[in-house]
Amino acid sequence: MDEKRAIKENPGLALGGVTYGWLSATFASIDILAAPGFGQEITIPILMVSAGSDKIVSLEAQKSICARLNQCRSMVIPEARHEILKETDAVRSIFWDEFDKFTAGPDRSERQ
Repeated sequence: MDEKRAIKENPGLALGGVTYGWLSATFASIDILAAPGFGQEITIPILMVSAGSDKIVSLEAQKSICARLNQCRSMVIPEARHEILKETDAVRSIFWDEFDKFTAGPDRSERQ
């Protein structure tokens, strides 16, 4: 793993466990996301790419939040785990293909 190698070479980069501040901020964020009306004012298009085999973040929670946003498109990569961009070339390729289509805008497919 690149993180382990970097920490071995530079121990000052190592992170400790969860702090009370981090935990407090996490619960505050959850409260914001769960509040009635969350996301109704957000009008920017959003692409939410989720890892289907994530053991850390709930796929259902991600889908639920995306459904509450006006212009959110959810896309799941079934075989991906938590860090999609640190996956296999095949998984990263799926992500980047979706990213490229999303950032190209809705009319790009009509020009090709």
